Amino acid sequence: MIVSSFSSLFFFSLRLPSDMAAAQPQSVTITLRELGALNAPTDLQTQLLQHNVLHLFSRDVPYGFLGVQPLLTGRASAPPHYLTGPGGVGKSGILFMLVVEVLRHNNAVLNGRASPVPNAANEPVLIIYVPNADEIVSAAPQVAAELMLGHVHRANDNALQVEQWPSTISTRVRDWWTKLRQTLDRDAPALEIWEAVLALLRQQPLRALFAIDQWNALVTASNLPDNHPLRPMRSIAFATYLSQLITAVSSSFGAVVLQPGVFRDAERTTRQVDVRRLTPAEGEALRGIWNQRASPIVSPQDMRAVVERTGGIPRLCEFYYWSRRDTAMAFDRLCINYYLERFHGVARHLAGRLDDTDMTRRFQEDLVSLYLQRPSLQSSPSVTALWESTGMLIRDNNDLNKLIPLNAFVMSAATMFIDSTLAHRLSTIYHDPPIRWRALELFVAACLRSNRLTAIHSTNLRRDTRRKPFTIQCTAPHFLDASFCSDVTAYLAQHNGGQPFPLGTLLAPAFNLPVVDYVTFAPCGDPQGRRAVTHELVFIQVSAGSYADHHTKLPHLYQQPPSWGDTLLRSFERAFGIAPAAVPIDRTQLPPRVRYIYITVSSVRMQRNTLGSGSLVHLVSENDVEEMDRARWAAMAQ
Repeated sequence: MIVSSFSSLFFFSLRLPSDMAAAQPQSVTITLRELGALNAPTDLQTQLLQHNVLHLFSRDVPYGFLGVQPLLTGRASAPPHYLTGPGGVGKSGILFMLVVEVLRHNNAVLNGRASPVPNAANEPVLIIYVPNADEIVSAAPQVAAELMLGHVHRANDNALQVEQWPSTISTRVRDWWTKLRQTLDRDAPALEIWEAVLALLRQQPLRALFAIDQWNALVTASNLPDNHPLRPMRSIAFATYLSQLITAVSSSFGAVVLQPGVFRDAERTTRQVDVRRLTPAEGEALRGIWNQRASPIVSPQDMRAVVERTGGIPRLCEFYYWSRRDTAMAFDRLCINYYLERFHGVARHLAGRLDDTDMTRRFQEDLVSLYLQRPSLQSSPSVTALWESTGMLIRDNNDLNKLIPLNAFVMSAATMFIDSTLAHRLSTIYHDPPIRWRALELFVAACLRSNRLTAIHSTNLRRDTRRKPFTIQCTAPHFLDASFCSDVTAYLAQHNGGQPFPLGTLLAPAFNLPVVDYVTFAPCGDPQGRRAVTHELVFIQVSAGSYADHHTKLPHLYQQPPSWGDTLLRSFERAFGIAPAAVPIDRTQLPPRVRYIYITVSSVRMQRNTLGSGSLVHLVSENDVEEMDRARWAAMAQ
């Protein structure tokens, strides 16, 4: 059996393809006693020491992944694999419990019993388990060798006592292990001993499992010395005489697929094991474990909601469990902080790769899209691999060329991350000409979300007449999902207690709506306070191109798009509880107390005789945008 976990009390075993007939996940337990001196990942080790037991249940695995069975039963090196998947999905736990499966095999044969794995060879397997590759990668070769040898002794303490083996194990196997013991006991520098161990494993058919967690810390390491103990394991093809390499890719480090020499031919795909997120049935099994403990009972409805909200990520489900036990812990805050740290990690990673202009530029663009809650991102080889390695973005099943956030917590964390680095982000994007217009998008969004008076200075489309400036003040944004389109009343019932959105709410469609980026019903006043404040429905469009070239314009507010229950104008009137306005005969004009603002970096002006040039549009060009927040604009542009 293959077993996995997600770094706390609640762990999982994996159902192999032969076990798929089982309708529900099966419960399993493992005790601290049987692990002996085996080192687990830090968080697992803490839980083991506190509770002496881990609780498991079975999970599906990708078809074709047989875990360590080929190593235990075969007569040649077993196929290598590397575990991938979103952060917190349980990769480290799966790797750890693959090691435990080999340890259980060893414990059985060393006590004269049959292995729990059918048809397994009657001999122990050398376990070389690295739960913290990052620590060893960063160490000098001699220190790294000492750490590696320490892992070998702890994981193989019983197996190295060859003199205590039962007579059921062959003399031939005893001789191999005796040579290994003698090699490990040599009075020599650690690095020399480690190299001798590898040499022995290459020469003798001694079964060995190499299990490397945080493998991408090794793969992406720069300037790793040639004699570093882990260097040979940078390639997925690494093998000794009779061994298997299984690694786990951590979401805290760079993407392995970007590194040369890691894969040969099709190994990138054929050796990948993508750890899947929780299914509803697995969520229910987890709920059963929770409810066996002294904690508030979790209902099936609550569990389904948690699995859906977290995107099926076990670590986030764990946050939910602990937040129910400890009222000082806020579930949403824990989840958002979890992803916020990952955004900072990506930024730190890219800070060391400023020479990769394409990657850093796409990262900036993707951040803007996430901040604007437009989550469907066009993929590109380098950036897609980076995002997928973090586990925050996944491929859209409806379009594999696009990426979408794993869950809403990712979006919230992106907003917090950009807010905390907004000045730097604006300046960086503004001074990069190919994406400069994205600075405009980010600047406008930041101004509208600031909950302060924002001044709108504009001209007509011909740019020959200035319109009267006005101010608007919006509250925090509400991001509309696509269900808003078909039935506004039902949307309000689900998202706002059946009531219209309050005055000043900034509505931002989080789906493709070319006509408008923001809509608000807000107080509009005179910057000098010379006119009375009026409440007006304001539509705002931000674009890199000119109004003339934009494929949707002001008249589209009067149209009813496919799948919409009404026209755009009427839908947003309903959203704010506004009585229907009389639609003007000239659709380039607007009803009273309705405004349409078009913000652009384009310098194109419409000619007087151009169709639509007289539209009642507030054209905000780059020279006028800075009036929205002069101090912020000056800091960005300097």
